[in-house]
Amino acid sequence: MNAFWDYGDWNVYVQRQFWRRDFLVEAGIVFPEGPEHEDELFSHKGILSANRVKYLDKRYFIRRFRDNSVMTREPLPRDFAGYLHCFCEMTRFADEREKAGIEISRAETENILQVYNLASLYHPAFEKAEDAESWFTSAKELEMYNTLKYLIRYDVINKDKNDAVWLQLDAFDHIYVYGAGKMGYTAIRRMLAAEKTIDAVLVSSMEGNPVRLRGIGVKPLGEIEFLDNSAVVIATGARFHNEIIKMLSGRGVPYFLYAHAELKGPFVPGA
Repeated sequence: MNAFWDYGDWNVYVQRQFWRRDFLVEAGIVFPEGPEHEDELFSHKGILSANRVKYLDKRYFIRRFRDNSVMTREPLPRDFAGYLHCFCEMTRFADEREKAGIEISRAETENILQVYNLASLYHPAFEKAEDAESWFTSAKELEMYNTLKYLIRYDVINKDKNDAVWLQLDAFDHIYVYGAGKMGYTAIRRMLAAEKTIDAVLVSSMEGNPVRLRGIGVKPLGEIEFLDNSAVVIATGARFHNEIIKMLSGRGVPYFLYAHAELKGPFVPGA
């Protein structure tokens, strides 16, 4: 997991994975029934339980995004409950591993914290729902929520509003996010939670990408005419950065780099 995390390409989408069935059966790794975002837990436990993992840089599928999917619709109470379920189970899994004498890696810890941060982004929609608590799968999760809810409500979300780097986005009149994958989607949710306005989501090509993401239009970079005082948040895997930066630098557009819930920049071409 450390290698994927450092490369900026840790991705929980099961469409990008091949698993040996006998390994999953022996390790007892299954998708939890009920909670949303269950791939977060499945992929987390899977890669940490495996002795060998291989990365293949090949295209095996073309992904089709649909309207009103978990990726494109507005936040719902069950989104928060699903992420909190994954967080609870991931921390329990880490406890089991520690008791077995397994050292908890930096990437494992950061991934657990990232799921916690994702849960916090859905918390406002959860609190507004009258039947919110009915989405929890156990009394233990409800107890965990009651312990964490004030931290979630004030500490995590307000951090986005007060973080010095994120405040630098306020200096720009037009903000774009480059990337429509998981990292781009996470960056968008984080920015919306921090009350940032996003003009558009940028991609290299519309092939395999949605038309809208969280209600924001997705457009090819080549079709965008950047207005004055624009900036781009690059939210993709690290292997794509050089190509994207080259394209943006050729157009004189400042950019930020987003990775693992952190924002670095702005970087100004030619400065």
